Amino acid sequence: MLSFIYRIATAFKSEYGHPPNVLYLNPAHLQRLLGEFGPGYDFEFITGFLGMEVLVYPDQAHPHVAWTHCQADPEGKQRSTA
Repeated sequence: MLSFIYRIATAFKSEYGHPPNVLYLNPAHLQRLLGEFGPGYDFEFITGFLGMEVLVYPDQAHPHVAWTHCQADPEGKQRSTA
């Protein structure tokens, strides 16, 4: 899963000139991604490692990356407005 995400993020950056900031997954994709990191890593660590917000939709057929405007929440973390 990580290598696939890397490939689609790299292709996005090559096409648009900037990296994506959102990763769309379905619940099964998310579980596979969490499994690749192991039990010592939480969701917040993984989103920081990826440098993207992770949005989970049950009907998302394939992992997909995009860029969207984000705003900081009161704690200073980036949150997607999409």
